[in-house]
Amino acid sequence: MLGKLNPELEELTAQLDAAGDAVEKVRLAGELEQEVDTLLDCPNHQASRMECQNCRLIAGLRKQATRLVQAAARLSRARSNVGRSQARAGR
Repeated sequence: MLGKLNPELEELTAQLDAAGDAVEKVRLAGELEQEVDTLLDCPNHQASRMECQNCRLIAGLRKQATRLVQAAARLSRARSNVGRSQARAGR
């Protein structure tokens, strides 16, 4: 299944890397995460097959990456909100 989805995953990853703002990165990370979940939910998964093991490994790493992007965006928004609050308070 990785072979079928890999071009799509590569394209989404490239778009994610090129995205400038956090909103776009989060949107793309969400799309990538959906595609990765498709791999992780593969009905043909066979734990004994090396191809399946590699697919699960790659999908798991990509899922971790999407979650890091989403967490970084949340942190960035939180910092922006704190900065605006401090500016309004005259700090």
